[in-house]
Amino acid sequence: SSADPASSSGITTGNGRIHGENVTLKRCIMGAYGVGQHQIVGGPDWMDSEHFDIQAKVDQPIDDDVLMVMLQGLLADRFKLALHRETRTASAYVLEVDKKGSKLEKAEGGDSDTTTSTGKTGRITMSIKNTDMDAFSKILARMDLPVVNNTQLKGLFNFTLHWTPDTA
Repeated sequence: SSADPASSSGITTGNGRIHGENVTLKRCIMGAYGVGQHQIVGGPDWMDSEHFDIQAKVDQPIDDDVLMVMLQGLLADRFKLALHRETRTASAYVLEVDKKGSKLEKAEGGDSDTTTSTGKTGRITMSIKNTDMDAFSKILARMDLPVVNNTQLKGLFNFTLHWTPDTA
């Protein structure tokens, strides 16, 4: 269904369900295929401007990887999405742990959740819960360039990022 582009947006997964609030088709593709926004080329003009709410649930709890495959099927069915992959040389960021060690808050488990909101001044807040570093790298890649996880951190973490983009 259509959603209000002015409110916060995000996709929550866990226990066999996907809840997408105020997400664009491009955002859904990024999540379903684990790619960043600059890795998606082509598509309709409205792919980055129309917003949708998505609710999907399966009968039993399943891994997020399986949920993303199901989201791929939903995108193919509802949006007639067809794609192909190609390899290109590109710049990338590398995510590493500081020499003094990690100070991230370990999560106790539960639903994975990423919520992003933009304030009136252009400041962005991203709240990330129950997320491992590989998934976090994919989340960061949505902003700009691909991100490689070299942290070697295991487990789930909770954290909040605040920043103002150069374009604000």
